[in-house]
Amino acid sequence: MALQARGRATVNPREELAKWMGARQKHHSEYIKLLTDRKNELFNVELDHGPRSDIYIGAQREFERHDQQFDRLQAVVRRPINNLNIAPWIFWLLALGLAILEAPVNKFLFDYAIQGTNLTSYLVSTAFAILLLLLAHLAGRCLRQIWSEYRRRVVWSNLIIACLGVAVLAILISILTIGRARYSAGAADPGLGSLFTDIGGQVSQHGFFTSLFSAFGDVSALILFTVNFGGVIIAMLLGFFSHDPDKDFDHSEAALKKATRRLNKLQSKYAQSRAKVIRKFTPDLTGASRNFADANNKIIEMKTLLSEPLDEWDRFVLDDLDTLAEEAMEDDVGSQLAGSRLPPSEVTKGANIRPLR
Repeated sequence: MALQARGRATVNPREELAKWMGARQKHHSEYIKLLTDRKNELFNVELDHGPRSDIYIGAQREFERHDQQFDRLQAVVRRPINNLNIAPWIFWLLALGLAILEAPVNKFLFDYAIQGTNLTSYLVSTAFAILLLLLAHLAGRCLRQIWSEYRRRVVWSNLIIACLGVAVLAILISILTIGRARYSAGAADPGLGSLFTDIGGQVSQHGFFTSLFSAFGDVSALILFTVNFGGVIIAMLLGFFSHDPDKDFDHSEAALKKATRRLNKLQSKYAQSRAKVIRKFTPDLTGASRNFADANNKIIEMKTLLSEPLDEWDRFVLDDLDTLAEEAMEDDVGSQLAGSRLPPSEVTKGANIRPLR
């Protein structure tokens, strides 16, 4: 114990102070180097797919172009977007559900027409039902957009498409209904080639409406008509209410939403990459900061022992150099970008579609 005490007594305080000042300077330089390396990696991320990349700059310009176009149209129509905001996947899910519901009802007639396997009839019947629903959706959208508030005129192309769509739908459903009633009565298999000829002959002989109303007397034909007519009406209503009454305003909103999703996706990808780089350097920065603080405490202890005044370095907090420290604590920085927007329905109705700048 006496030897240890004599050993400590022989330590020169000024030498000890110089040693710890050198150590502090070393840890400070190490910390600065880590910050520089991290800054370089973040810069490379920006160049690759961040704000300095061509793809990001292009997405930003595209968003700004559609944003300005949307604001210009809104200034003319003087109202927010007026539509039922339905995600595309929801529409396709509903369309597929309706098609699957209609397929078994229509299958009987396609069995006669195709004379193939059950699977083939089901597939053709489902495809036919989907085409009917898509046509109904198109007709509903065109009915919604017959008048243009922006251009103050009738959109004749939409009016013509809507009328043709409704006429084609009525004819196709009527043909299915008449054919179902005819072949429920045990008519001979016509085959694909003569199916429409056979039905057309019946219509020519008895008249279109007479043949249709007569077909309603058959329960199977009436069920077929009801299911198909109901599916078409639902698809038309979805097409009608899921679009804005003004064609130009509706297209502008769709383009802006697409540009916004693209920019938000890039922002989220960049934010995640940035957070990954920050987390990568956090342990080394924390260690260097701890070593710096320990050395600084020793320096303060030695200066107090030598009655020397403390300077600005002794009061310096190394962590203040790290301006990204708070972001390093975030689990997912990307959520600060993409997740900061309003819910889709509120964004659409308020015509306030904006990504985080």
